[in-house]
Amino acid sequence: MYRRSGPWRFIELFYCYRSSSSDVNGGIWRSKPAPPPAPAPAPPRFSFAVWARWVLGSILSLSLPFWKLKREKLKKIEGEAEMVVEEAETVAEVVEKVATAAEKLSADVADILPDHSKLKEAALFVERVSKETAHDAHLTKNFIHKVDELEQDLSNMETVIEPLVEKIVPHKSKVTNKSDS
Repeated sequence: MYRRSGPWRFIELFYCYRSSSSDVNGGIWRSKPAPPPAPAPAPPRFSFAVWARWVLGSILSLSLPFWKLKREKLKKIEGEAEMVVEEAETVAEVVEKVATAAEKLSADVADILPDHSKLKEAALFVERVSKETAHDAHLTKNFIHKVDELEQDLSNMETVIEPLVEKIVPHKSKVTNKSDS
C-alpha cells in the first residue's frame, strides 16, 4: 500500500481504520474523498447608482424635518417678497412710461432747436438717457415676469412634494394625539 506523508497521512489514519467495536459497514469506516472547495464568489461589483441613491436618500431623510420646520418662516418671507416684487413691477411700469414720454418729448424738442446749440445737445442727451431708462425698465419687467413664472413652477413642484413630505414627517398634532391616548 502507498503511504502518504504530511497532513494526508493524518487524514488517512483518521478516516480509514478498522474498528472492532462497530458493525457498521463490516467494521470499516471509509469516507469519500472531500469534494474540492467551491471557488470563492467574485467580489461584489461597485454600483454607483445604488451608492448614489443611498446617499441621496440619507440626505433627504435628514433634511426633510429641518425643511418642514423652516417652511413656515419661508412662507412669511415669501409673502413679504411678493409684495416687494409687485411694487417693483409697478415702479418699473411707471418708469418705462415716463421714460418713453420723456424720450418722445426730448426728440421733438431736439428737432425744433437749431443745430450745434447747447440746448439741442442737452435734449439729445435726455433722449438717449430716456431711451436707455425705458429699455432698462422693460428688462426689469421681463425679469420680474420670469421670476413669477419660476415661482409658479416651484409652487407646482411643492404641491407634488407636499404629500411625500406628509408621509415621511408626521404632523405635530398627530404625534400629540398618539401620545395622549
